[in-house]
Amino acid sequence: MKNIHVFAAALPSFYVLETKLAEAEGLLFSPLTDNQWSKLGLNPKQQMISLDNGYRVDFVFSSKDMPKPQITEEVQLLVDGLDYEPSKEEIGELTESVINDFCARVIPKTVKFSAYYHPTKETLIFDCKEDLAQRGLSLLLKVLGSIETKTLHCSGISNSLTTNMLSCLKNPDEHNITNFSGFDAGDLLVLQNKEKDVARFKGDYPVDNVRELLEDGYEIKQINLSKDGVAFTLTENFKIKAIKTSFDVNEQDFGDQEQYDNYIQSLELQLIVNHCEELRNFFDQSVEA
Repeated sequence: MKNIHVFAAALPSFYVLETKLAEAEGLLFSPLTDNQWSKLGLNPKQQMISLDNGYRVDFVFSSKDMPKPQITEEVQLLVDGLDYEPSKEEIGELTESVINDFCARVIPKTVKFSAYYHPTKETLIFDCKEDLAQRGLSLLLKVLGSIETKTLHCSGISNSLTTNMLSCLKNPDEHNITNFSGFDAGDLLVLQNKEKDVARFKGDYPVDNVRELLEDGYEIKQINLSKDGVAFTLTENFKIKAIKTSFDVNEQDFGDQEQYDNYIQSLELQLIVNHCEELRNFFDQSVEA
């Protein structure tokens, strides 16, 4: 997992969802045709993988970038080449023809991404860009019908982080620049004030400079955090991205690559779900306080 989008969701068991996906028609991905700009589908090689603590659903998305300036220019050239003033309907037909021509010639870009589900915590995690997460969620909703989902959100994060860090910086006995709910700060810190001025720090933080900025009204907008072998960037709107993991696991302890991959993904899923829950609890308590 690298850049995730987290949803609270009540999904069925692995076998129930596997059956529903198998019964639904037209869900497997196939290459784009000449007149298709984009398409999302389940990975035809494997749709689902059972994990020790949940399951994974694999998707494939292919799309073509529509060259709007070139399309507009081509349509205008065709219109200028006519010896009469075309109607809106005729211009519309010309535009559609040009779009179809470009669509047939544009080379598509294809990406693969996955969704991870933890049934005990009822947490669904998409490892992809936000627009792909929404597309993948829509596909699952189409198959399952009415299910309850909501984006995992927490308010007051920036203010809570700022208050916590300022408190730590004022304490000369505090060895970590910030330590809340067991998380330690990493090597990235982004601050911003009301005038949208940004201060960005990498590596070791200049403590006195950071403290002065926080006391002068700057708030934390992004910060690297780490715990239990998982490091990530947390943003002010509770987005978790740039995830890096470092587990001391010996591949030789597993029978094959599939068992090893299953273990690592199960471990990542468990830790990230736990971290999200701990962070939410921490921020909720901070807001209430």
